[in-house]
Amino acid sequence: MMTDGFDPVAMLGVPLTGILLLGLVSVLVRVLPAYLPLPTSPATRRRIEVVLPVAVFINLAIYCAAGEIGTATRPALAGFATLALLFPWRRRLPFILLVLIPSGVYVAVLKLSGG
Repeated sequence: MMTDGFDPVAMLGVPLTGILLLGLVSVLVRVLPAYLPLPTSPATRRRIEVVLPVAVFINLAIYCAAGEIGTATRPALAGFATLALLFPWRRRLPFILLVLIPSGVYVAVLKLSGG
């Protein structure tokens, strides 16, 4: 049911696209290999286990950047700059801090800018 001024397709288009893409990536990297194991050497498997999580994290950051930079440029750039500064310490910091600290900077800059 549509009400005046409310278009759910337009409103949910970008988030829905992101959800579908991330869901597809999850199926490709988690579900499909469980049912169709590829013959790989232990060295290749270890390399994939190291590279894949970082690649997914970078993919998620780029997806977030694409949406946020267009709507809240300064806060988004501040958050991503913070993430870039923390990245060299990614092995020493808990992953949750790599998410919470840049998110906190984003929210703080957003609030300070009147958002």
